[in-house]
Amino acid sequence: MSVPKKIAIAGITILGVALALYAIENIRGKAAWENFKKEWEAKGVSFDYHESFPPAVPSNKNFAHTPLLKPLLEHEWSPDGTELIKNPPKDATARANKLMAMKGDPPSYGRWMVGQRVNLVKWQQFFRDQKDWPHPEQPGSPGADILHAMKKHEPELAELATAMRERPQCRFDNQYNATFSMPLPHLSVLRNAARGATLRALAHLAEKQPDAAVANLKLTLHLSECLATEPTLISQLVRTAIQKMVLQVIWEGLVDGRWQVEHFIAIEKKLASIQLLTAFDDAMTWERNGANFFFTDFLKKDKNVWRQLDALTDEPHHDGLDFTGLVPDGFLFHNLVNVNRMHLTFTHEFIDAKAGRIYPKVADRFNEAVNNIKNKPYYILSAMLLPSLDKSAQRAGASQTSVDLALLAVRLEQHRVKHKSYPKTLAALPGKQPNDPYSGKAYRYRLEGQRYALHGLGWNIKDDNGEVEEVGEKEPKVDLNRGDIVWRYPTLVK
Repeated sequence: MSVPKKIAIAGITILGVALALYAIENIRGKAAWENFKKEWEAKGVSFDYHESFPPAVPSNKNFAHTPLLKPLLEHEWSPDGTELIKNPPKDATARANKLMAMKGDPPSYGRWMVGQRVNLVKWQQFFRDQKDWPHPEQPGSPGADILHAMKKHEPELAELATAMRERPQCRFDNQYNATFSMPLPHLSVLRNAARGATLRALAHLAEKQPDAAVANLKLTLHLSECLATEPTLISQLVRTAIQKMVLQVIWEGLVDGRWQVEHFIAIEKKLASIQLLTAFDDAMTWERNGANFFFTDFLKKDKNVWRQLDALTDEPHHDGLDFTGLVPDGFLFHNLVNVNRMHLTFTHEFIDAKAGRIYPKVADRFNEAVNNIKNKPYYILSAMLLPSLDKSAQRAGASQTSVDLALLAVRLEQHRVKHKSYPKTLAALPGKQPNDPYSGKAYRYRLEGQRYALHGLGWNIKDDNGEVEEVGEKEPKVDLNRGDIVWRYPTLVK
């Protein structure tokens, strides 16, 4: 037999073996995925991505369909909803996207957790320095000048306030079939609208107008709760960011004694309804089932897996080479098994929504597991899609604690009004009080001077005696890894 013929036969043999191994890998991978699903479905776990979608809302009752907001999500999509064809016209979305648009570096919105108020004088000067924001010829009080500046967006904020009353439900028209690549332009608009309402509320407080302040507070809180049923992690993180503004307003009103009994009642009702742990747990499910849908349905049409992941994570994973057309489906199925195993073993254990608990030690084990699997082929997708989920759980715990502390503060003030003094313990407050999600026990409370101190444990699950830790020198931020989560007043700041 000639050498060329031997080479040809060897080539054909190698190709045949490769094709056989390719086919076997596909069969093994699909079988592993189907068996995994069957096992966990028997335990009550759903793998249906579409179950994560929030229910439809009638348009005339839908806050998201107010004329200011509805055009934001009016994209043109492919028939299956996986490919974006065209963005909404810019003129249709301009009004919403320009809301609270600012040049330069605006002042802080305050840091109530460390006893830092919003500096209204800085905001007054900031608006006077902005050429496209109205201001009186001569400076007045900071609150009055800020309210003057906010006239620029009075039509938009008035529309949102009206929609809040007339359209009590909310469901944005997100194209969930696009999974991780769906646009979410409404998030920045809601956040900016919340900034406007927050500034107005703080200015009204400064001008001793608590009724107007609480009206803007309600609007800010409504903007955050519009995202309550939105199952993406980024939506829940924006929701908590807006809630920080709400808590700043509540805190400042308590600092100055601006709120009256009717305001306490209204604020308490709103705060008592906020359950962040359930929403974050649901978001974990969305992340898991979104990955399943993305890789089993969407990428069947496009084998270019790594380029898709590059767009999602902003990191190159294929080093300029594209072998993804050769990647067997079985490889993806094996990875899907492990993405789901990591979720079901760890991420759903970070948060026990029914018990109202957060378990940081589970997150520690999760991080160790992620580090151990980074270079294993069947865990590549896990390593790419999972790393930040523990930080989301941390944010959920800190945010729920913050809301709980504000709720307790409002109830303590109502007790003071009724009984002319603060109670000796939280147990003296009527009804059931929230527990610390980190300890599962009552929040720490002590009388101090003319007021009180409240705190919950942080991520380190250690009572740091009501001390907050900060990180960074130029622009310090609260360090959620260390220290407690505290409701304090300026007189308590050391």
